[in-house]
Order: sequence, then structure tokens, then C-alpha cells
Amino acid sequence: MSAIIDWRVIGVYNRRETSNDNLNLHWQTTSALLWMLYCLARNPAVQDAVYRDTAAVLADNNGHVTPDSLQKLRYIRAWIKESFR
Repeated sequence: MSAIIDWRVIGVYNRRETSNDNLNLHWQTTSALLWMLYCLARNPAVQDAVYRDTAAVLADNNGHVTPDSLQKLRYIRAWIKESFR
């Protein structure tokens, strides 16, 4: 009987660890996004460049976002990579 209880405790423990890992991943993602937005807010020149890049790509696609248009956002991709560096 004690072996069954031990397995149940291990199962609950594993579920909690998995749940905590997922929660930590959300916090890390949120922190990274907030840091990127903070850096963008502190740099008006970068804001302007991001806006111009986005406006140019959206103008080419009649305001529609497509997978191809996302590939054309070179400045934004560079900004994201630099933020994660």
C-alpha cells in the first residue's frame, strides 16, 4: 500500500514541477517583451525607424499582414535580435 502512495506523491510532484516550468517560461517571455518595449520607448529614433519600416511594408501590401510581409521587416527583426543580445 505504501508503494501506491509513493507513486501518487511522485506524480503530483512532477505535475507541480512541470507547471512551475511553464510559469517561469511565461515570466521570462514577459520580462523580455517588457524590456524590449522599454528600450523602444526610451529611443525615439528607433521608434521612428520601426514605424517607417512597418509603414513601408504595410503600404506595399495594402495594409495586410502576410507571412511574406513579416519577412520584409528587416529593421524590426534586427531590433528584436539586438534586444535579446
